[in-house]
Amino acid sequence: MNCLPRLAFVFGLGATLLGANAAGAAAVRESSRIQVSLDPTNGPAVPSGPAGSMMSSMSDDGTTASAKMQVRVRHLAPDTEHIVMGDGIELIRFMTNASGTGRIALDLLATGTATTPSFDPRGKQLTVSDGVDDVLAAWVYADPANDPSRTKITESTTLPAVQLPTIPAAVTPGTVTARYDKLPKQNRSRFTVSLRGVPAGDYDIAVDGIVVGSLTTNPAGVARLGFDTKTNGNGKGGGKGNNGGPAHNQRKLLDFDPRNKQIDVIQAGVVLFSGPMLAQIDHLGLCTPSETNVALTRAPGQSTGSGSVITGVEESCDLTFDVDVADLPAGSYDLVVDTAVVAPIAVADDGSGHDVGSIAFDEIPDSGENVLAFPFGPGSVVEVTQGATTCLSATLP
Repeated sequence: MNCLPRLAFVFGLGATLLGANAAGAAAVRESSRIQVSLDPTNGPAVPSGPAGSMMSSMSDDGTTASAKMQVRVRHLAPDTEHIVMGDGIELIRFMTNASGTGRIALDLLATGTATTPSFDPRGKQLTVSDGVDDVLAAWVYADPANDPSRTKITESTTLPAVQLPTIPAAVTPGTVTARYDKLPKQNRSRFTVSLRGVPAGDYDIAVDGIVVGSLTTNPAGVARLGFDTKTNGNGKGGGKGNNGGPAHNQRKLLDFDPRNKQIDVIQAGVVLFSGPMLAQIDHLGLCTPSETNVALTRAPGQSTGSGSVITGVEESCDLTFDVDVADLPAGSYDLVVDTAVVAPIAVADDGSGHDVGSIAFDEIPDSGENVLAFPFGPGSVVEVTQGATTCLSATLP
């Protein structure tokens, strides 16, 4: 049996044991509170000119996650539709009132779609557009050099313990928390790493692989290392514990930027705790997983053969594209998407007397998958061909 001539289509688109049973380990608590001014894009802010602010409040206690954002604007064009955008992606539309004022509340966990992740404002540019031009903009928790005026930040996270092969999974290693504060009224920033219930001893703290300080716990495995941009005149960070204080409570000058950086807690050269200086909010920045199954139909005159095209989105927002075929004669076939041959499909007996074949694509492939490097979308035509003939086809909805 041979496939029919291909049809023409119109196409649409090892070290220290981690704390023997440290008691009373603190519960995981992730928290992020950020407030930034939205500054005009066409010049410096003036009292009667466009202005605004963004406030985000996000938390996750290990059971319940919450992520809210509020945008306030004033002195914009009155009675006009405006768009709040994050890194060029539309988040929400709103109307200003007769005085050009607006106030918008947004549940960030509800902003995701099947192909767009729920919006995490941190490290992104937030803009307010009048539909033609951006009128207000701000960077959120990005590089300090890009901070708008009056930026206020509190970011707190628990650094996960690194499970080493020599450490039983049941052993409680204690907890390590990292916190970053930017305090505009005091014109200062602070960064603190706190250890609680960890194995007593000496530790190094590294930021993106560079050791920035060391400390020694008290007998209970408690220690804190703080950094502060406000100095006391001798180059040390302001506050208690910087001169002659206990070794487990140190304060140093903050002359580096810990935002979004990897924080490592190291003992005897082994990383025991590690994570980013970024509160981890469950489901934030993730997509809603989805999958669509479209049947491959036989070309006119084809008496055997069946299959399906399965497209989807993973929680990581990676696109997937899988094709399964059955009951075609054993041999080599081509997978064609919108007239372009993208890969061969081998059809062979599966051991039960059925000739089958399959191929899987993923933007970040696992073992057995291929890199998804071709475009597809609604209206795309998928064909299984052999030589110049078409055997099976489907149009994506």
